[in-house]
Amino acid sequence: MDTDLTHKLILEDIQVPTLPDVVLRLQGLLDDPAVDIERIAEAIAQDPPIAARVLSIANSTLYGQREPVAGIRTAVLVLGTNLIREVVLQAAIIEAYRHLSDETGFDIEELWRHSIQTARIARTVALRVRAELELHPETCYACGLLHDLGKIVLLDSRGEGYLRFLGAEASGERPAHELESEQFGYNHAQVGGAVATVWELPEDIVAAIEFHHGPESVIESSPPVCATSFANELANRIRTEPEVEAESLLAGPARNVLGLSRKAAAEILESALESWRAIQAWRA
Repeated sequence: MDTDLTHKLILEDIQVPTLPDVVLRLQGLLDDPAVDIERIAEAIAQDPPIAARVLSIANSTLYGQREPVAGIRTAVLVLGTNLIREVVLQAAIIEAYRHLSDETGFDIEELWRHSIQTARIARTVALRVRAELELHPETCYACGLLHDLGKIVLLDSRGEGYLRFLGAEASGERPAHELESEQFGYNHAQVGGAVATVWELPEDIVAAIEFHHGPESVIESSPPVCATSFANELANRIRTEPEVEAESLLAGPARNVLGLSRKAAAEILESALESWRAIQAWRA
């Protein structure tokens, strides 16, 4: 089934969430090249839960600030306007669906932590791979941050009935996207891609969300998709395997598309392990 037909099926079957007001305001501001930092910070500050998350990300070990980031304006400067758009979007999504934790018992915060880990790895990959791929680190971070958007939308749409797919994935029984495809005719990656398309997110981000589980031909033809797929797989491996060898990162698309050297693989793995230790200790 082609992408347009899949999107049509999905959009007929689920309700696409409306972007929160703070995201819409911020997108309008960020699309204006003349906008100043104060107006951006003011828009974020009007939504305290989202503002708190922006501060949490800006204060994370990823950005290595010597002094705590106490103000939204400083957080915007630390993160940059490109990344702040995606951080606010993800924060708004988590806040909008926070009720699902109470209603279903699903740990939304764990999904958030996995998304941050995937985003950090994808960003590190962009910084380490060969320059001719022209991977933008902050675009790759945004791809990783939003790659599991479809899981939240499906959980909200299907409720407790969807939890068994997530439970099977968590137990290592079978990947959720395989079970979803068998049950619904589409999976969470395709749902996320359909929602991202409706939201008019950038093309690279839509593709990374939709195809991070494949098919392999798409992963191998698109460096941002490949970086996101690689980051997601490594994030999952680090969470479940006691030890991961850097040499094992050099198989398949990592070698063919990303062109990882042994040194780059070792650096990416070291950064990912350090990031995961920090994320495990962190609670949003």
